[in-house]
Amino acid sequence: MNNVPLYIDLLFRFVDALLMDTASLNEEQLDHLESIHRQLVRFENEYFSSVKLPLKQFISYLNHDAFSPLTVIIGYGHVLLMEVSGPLNDFQREVVEQLCQVADSLYAELRSYHEALLASRA
Repeated sequence: MNNVPLYIDLLFRFVDALLMDTASLNEEQLDHLESIHRQLVRFENEYFSSVKLPLKQFISYLNHDAFSPLTVIIGYGHVLLMEVSGPLNDFQREVVEQLCQVADSLYAELRSYHEALLASRA
């Protein structure tokens, strides 16, 4: 779980890199990226506020407040890659692919941690 802030930082960097190239984004793509950014901010704030929660509350937090934003980030990333809202340039495609890869890794790590917590309660 110590890697969560690092992953969040990487996700922020990828989204920020995409947002720096707003001239080549259409309005829908920009809205998607801004939504992802808001989800990252929410996830980061809730992660750090959850550090002091009892185990039962932390498991509940993981179930809802960690996995839900990550699912949104992963989903928006894949929508961007499908170019539903318009074509991506090579740089944007590379950054979104990296964002999806990091988000998928974070999701898998959190899922593993979540399962270990559940097993420790049994």
